[in-house]
Amino acid sequence: MNSLNISKVDLNRISLPIQNFKTLRDENKIYVDKTSLIASLAKLTTPIFLSRPRRFGKTLLASTFASLFSHGVKDFKGLDIENEWQDQYEYPVIMLTFSSYARVSIDVFTNDFCNDIILKFYKQFPYLKNLDIPKNITPHLLLSLFIDNIKESKIVVLIDEYDSPITHTFENELLQSQILQYMSSFFDVIKSYLYKIRFIFITGITKIAHVSLFSDINFLTDITYDSKYLSLLGLTDYEIHKYYDVYIKNAAKVLGISEKSVYSRLKSFYDGYQFSVESQETVYNPWSFLNFILNPAQGFKNYWYMSGGTPSILMNYLNGNTNSTSRLLDKNELLDIFNDNNYVKVFKKSDLQIKTSIDNIPISILLLQTGYFTLRKLNLFEICLALPNAEVSDSLILLLMHAQNTNISNDTKNNLLNLPKMLDNLCIDDIAKLFSSILIESISPNSNAFKNENALRDIIFIMIPDGLVDKARENPNACGFYDLELATKKTKICIEFKRSTSSHNDNVVLEEGIAQIKQRKYGSGRRKCTRVVMVINSELREITKVKIVDVE
Repeated sequence: MNSLNISKVDLNRISLPIQNFKTLRDENKIYVDKTSLIASLAKLTTPIFLSRPRRFGKTLLASTFASLFSHGVKDFKGLDIENEWQDQYEYPVIMLTFSSYARVSIDVFTNDFCNDIILKFYKQFPYLKNLDIPKNITPHLLLSLFIDNIKESKIVVLIDEYDSPITHTFENELLQSQILQYMSSFFDVIKSYLYKIRFIFITGITKIAHVSLFSDINFLTDITYDSKYLSLLGLTDYEIHKYYDVYIKNAAKVLGISEKSVYSRLKSFYDGYQFSVESQETVYNPWSFLNFILNPAQGFKNYWYMSGGTPSILMNYLNGNTNSTSRLLDKNELLDIFNDNNYVKVFKKSDLQIKTSIDNIPISILLLQTGYFTLRKLNLFEICLALPNAEVSDSLILLLMHAQNTNISNDTKNNLLNLPKMLDNLCIDDIAKLFSSILIESISPNSNAFKNENALRDIIFIMIPDGLVDKARENPNACGFYDLELATKKTKICIEFKRSTSSHNDNVVLEEGIAQIKQRKYGSGRRKCTRVVMVINSELREITKVKIVDVE
């Protein structure tokens, strides 16, 4: 993989969407070596909990632990852990995936739960098939029965997506309550048998305190915000350069831009997640990054929102399908976070450890856990939440539209298909009318979105279908950034949006926009560019002034 021969780039080595470590290694997929961190964790004897947003590789990590404890370093040849792991014992591993249990009724749920326990224990301990299992046994009693009868001294327990049964049943309070009771009893059994368990690793998106798993702070080591493990999941800049540089070169060739530009845009779109305030290191969303390098011709798309950016717990909160007594986020407040520095909420470090229950999760913490916000350190005592990158910024707009049940009309969607022709014919007034329709139809009448021109620009940007035209926002030149660039093979326009108010009228901001474009020469380069100012009137909630400044 050190060859720089782009024509020989092997896309088959990209691991997406494999979630099984042994399969990944057997098929010679690229594996970003994080095994030193994995070895450090695996040496611990206290139960470990890790929360990360969806699509960050929690299942693959659990599978990696399963391979390590089952077969030692057999599947880890050439990785850092090969020389670090000293434990020669091969442990029976019980890996349970809670998201696989159906939730149509409590009987179906417990049946799936018990069948999973039976399947995993029978595979590791065939002699348990001789046990007489009582009819209608509960999961926790079944677990207790099996552990009591195993002959081996220690086992390993891995639980993936523990919170899935809870977060998917907000619409059915009775079922959720029943599931919580069974899960609490199950984790109580685990706690009572800690002396027979070598290693426990639990993953989830949320951390819900009143599940008895989390009721005893001394029972669990939570590494979610531990600086030592902040890069355990996700990709760092160093790792992208080390493992994927040849793929970046390939993307640059496909897109016809420099490698530096590819790295810069990747960072802008997919980097920025910070899981510890004690370190400035950030990580990329691996799902989005890998999707991009698999098909760079599609451009820098939003891969996260449609595949994992709408977890059920968040959707239920925003749609009012919860019994939460805490103040939910006003849907109109979502767009208020698009301020100049993207800082959203300031709070104390200790607030990260606040105990939450299923009916009382602060929305700010929930948005942090689900990946819409990330951490930033302000000073010694305070931290804040921030939007990590452009992909999440766009996803938040889509989330808002979902919560407000707003969308553009079919007429506007059809008109969008004419955008390339409008650009080639420089029908600037028609483009402005199209953008006005997008804004009016996408934003709730009560929203504060029209107070922020960056938010308005982003809404227009994400509503233009990928691949319809070349589109970019905040592209830099030597003098600064312009708002929006749209291009076909024939035509390129650069648009500067300005927002007018009752105290700063259309004509004033139009002249400001014209002066700004002339001064900064937005869009200058080898390709001919038409520069345009569009004024968005905050009171009328539409584009009211349009001016072609010049063509260069």
